[in-house]
Amino acid sequence: MSISKTKFRPPILRQPMMPRPQLTEAFIDKCPLTVVSAPAGSGKTTVVLEGHAANKTRLVWISLDPDDNDPIRFIHGLLLPIINGSFGATLQATIAPDMQGRAFAFIMSAAMLVSPLALMIAGPFADRFGIQLWFRVAGITCATMGMAGLFIHDVMRMEEEKQETAQEPS
Repeated sequence: MSISKTKFRPPILRQPMMPRPQLTEAFIDKCPLTVVSAPAGSGKTTVVLEGHAANKTRLVWISLDPDDNDPIRFIHGLLLPIINGSFGATLQATIAPDMQGRAFAFIMSAAMLVSPLALMIAGPFADRFGIQLWFRVAGITCATMGMAGLFIHDVMRMEEEKQETAQEPS
C-alpha cells in the first residue's frame, strides 16, 4: 500500500491573500493539537498556513480524501511519517555526517535484500488467512517494536551518550 508523499505536505500559499489575523490568532498556540474542519472553500488551508508562518509553530499536515475512510489506511498514513522521521533523526544524531550517506545506502540495501524473504512469508500467510490479517499483524508488530524502543535504555540515552563522548578530553 503506497501513500503519496503529497498527503503529508502542506500546499503552497498563493499570493495575494486577504489577511485574517483575528481568525489566525483564534486557534494558534491555544492548545498542543488543533483540528480544523469546515466546508470546502472556507479558507481552512490559508488560515492554518498563515498562522503557522506567523507563529513558527510546529505543523503536521495530513490531507484526507474518501479513500482514507479505511481505518487501516488512515492509521498507516498517520504513523508512517512519525516512524520514518524518528528513524531518520536517530540515524542523523548518531552517525558522523561524513558516514551518513554510506549508512543510509547500507540500510536501504539491507531492506531491499530482505524483501524477497518477506514476500515468501507474506504470500502464503495472506493466501491462508487473508491480506487484512497480514496487514494487521504487520502493523501491530511494527507499532510494538516502535513502542519497545521507548523502554530500551541505550536507545533513549543515545544522544546524551554522544554528547558525553564528544565532551570527554582526548
